[in-house]
Amino acid sequence: MTVQYTKDIDASAIVAAYRRRSEAYISELPGGQSQMVSVAQALIREADIHLFDEPTSTLDLHHLLDVLSRIRNTIAARGAIGIVALHDLNLSARFADHLILLQHGKVLAQGAPTSVLHRPEISQTYRVDIRITIGPREDLVVYAYGP
Repeated sequence: MTVQYTKDIDASAIVAAYRRRSEAYISELPGGQSQMVSVAQALIREADIHLFDEPTSTLDLHHLLDVLSRIRNTIAARGAIGIVALHDLNLSARFADHLILLQHGKVLAQGAPTSVLHRPEISQTYRVDIRITIGPREDLVVYAYGP
């Protein structure tokens, strides 16, 4: 991976972690750096559809928000489609335009985050009591109350 690939996408900061250790194989990088490189590699491909499965699972909060923002911005700038599997409802509410709630491979609900997150299927799927409110930035905030 070289700098020339990153000039056309919003992934240069993601790739920076890899460039600092450019002699290392990706498999030798720590989990978070390896995951950021994998996301950058996917975005560099300029596909019409991008599929990410928990792309931020090993990242700290700063990098998690940065990577999800870059995924969203890069895909939007290209007019591509991004399918991102997330289990965190707050991240889903913040970054998704459209949510699909799945349980055991079955679609239980889909639509705008506001409509899906207010459905009773959310509480049933996650087996916790869910409350949705509007946060100080006019964004959805999800509170979960468990057993």
